[in-house]
Amino acid sequence: MSGIHTILDMTLGGLGDLTKADMVTGKAVQINDKTIVPLIKMSVSVGGGGGSGEGEGKNGKHPQGGKGVGGGAGGGAHLTPVAIIVKDTQGVRVLKVPHPKKGLEKLMDKIPALVEKIKAMDEG
Repeated sequence: MSGIHTILDMTLGGLGDLTKADMVTGKAVQINDKTIVPLIKMSVSVGGGGGSGEGEGKNGKHPQGGKGVGGGAGGGAHLTPVAIIVKDTQGVRVLKVPHPKKGLEKLMDKIPALVEKIKAMDEG
């Protein structure tokens, strides 16, 4: 099983440095008298697995006698802007970045109207 350890070590190799904080700052941008710094939320997901087998294989008919070893790993990162810091002659402000509602939130917003329509159908 040392193969899977090697795969995971390679995959996870500098991930600790990358994920020491769940919020990161982007590169500051200068626009006229304003300095703008984005704040970004970062989510990281990693997975891996491995396996080995022996025997005759499926239904005893595997051409290589059923022996095998396998492993794999993968990961992904998701960056979401959450706010921007604006520094200018008036001072420093933090402005929240609005996010559109996602599927479940939209559905929850529609439930009261659906309940009213169902009540109206029962009454009418």
